Amino acid sequence: MSEALPVFRGRLAGFVASSTEFTVVGLAGEGRRLYLWTPRGAVEVPWSPLRADGFVFEPSTWAVYAPLEAWRRLKSLEDIAAALARLVGYRLEGRRLLLSFSGGKDSTAALIVLDALYEKVRFRLDVVHVHMPYLEPEYHVDEALRLAERLGYSVEVLEPPRRVLARRLLEEGLPWRRARWCTYYKTRPLEEHFEEKGYDYMVVGDRAGESLARRRRLKPGDFFDGERFEPIKHLSLVDVALLVRSYGLVHRDYLIGLTRVSCRYCPYKSLGELLIEEGAGGDEDPGLIEDALRREWRRWYRRIPFHDFTENHYWRYPPRIAEAFHRLKEKLEDREPALNPSRLAEMNRSIWTTPLNNLESIPLLQQGL
Repeated sequence: MSEALPVFRGRLAGFVASSTEFTVVGLAGEGRRLYLWTPRGAVEVPWSPLRADGFVFEPSTWAVYAPLEAWRRLKSLEDIAAALARLVGYRLEGRRLLLSFSGGKDSTAALIVLDALYEKVRFRLDVVHVHMPYLEPEYHVDEALRLAERLGYSVEVLEPPRRVLARRLLEEGLPWRRARWCTYYKTRPLEEHFEEKGYDYMVVGDRAGESLARRRRLKPGDFFDGERFEPIKHLSLVDVALLVRSYGLVHRDYLIGLTRVSCRYCPYKSLGELLIEEGAGGDEDPGLIEDALRREWRRWYRRIPFHDFTENHYWRYPPRIAEAFHRLKEKLEDREPALNPSRLAEMNRSIWTTPLNNLESIPLLQQGL
């Protein structure tokens, strides 16, 4: 699941969305096109079932994305701070809040909103960054510290036990889709810190428009879900980008061309993003990752040459699906790529590089919080 991003060519021209091995590009006058990624680039494929090795890939199942929200709901930061103070200020007054801060657009927007809200409601806010050793670039810690400090906040860095994480990598290989053993190690330090320090609310930077699953999960009429406080749930992607850019707090990953700030070895990254990220640096222990990849390849993926296994990052899938994708790409290996990682990166970072007045010119949806 991914979020469709706007593509600007002077003004809003369309959208781009990447998921699994696919990228969808929809541009005015060019229609909506579907691309399948190989290490050489992405080839255009039809919007019809793709068959290989007895497996059927339905584009509607694999190229899934939340529709582009080509509008703004936020007129000004003052407006949202005033609205939150009016609607939930009584629940926050004197309370202790904890924000898990990745440095990504949503957690940064949440920090900006909370900072503005503090002028109207008195509460205590602490900021933590949970770092995943080995799986996440080391520079993510520096970026989180840098961005939060620009707003005057210090950040406490948490991480799971390195020895345990290294052992899981060698025993089970990298996390794959629907079997992300890493999730527990990402969330547990945060949960333990929350309980140990006795916080009242966990601030969550989720947005309803970010994915179809979050749209179903996030309640439209409330900013709270138990101990979760969701201050930006109603904002659009454009709202968030305007907030983050107006404060000069854009994470370096977005300028590289990535769509979100996440672990480098996240199984839910698209192959297009993984190709963009090659050479970005910051791996803590490349030797450990290489060893883990070789071990899992020997155990489960030997029907795919190791070179192809690593180039296509097939560790993201169970062996049966990885093999089917590999056979599908073999059938298309004579096709000339129509999209390369550089072009995808250019479209992905369009919202972060187009002049701010292009974002501000997007229609404002007149709807209260």
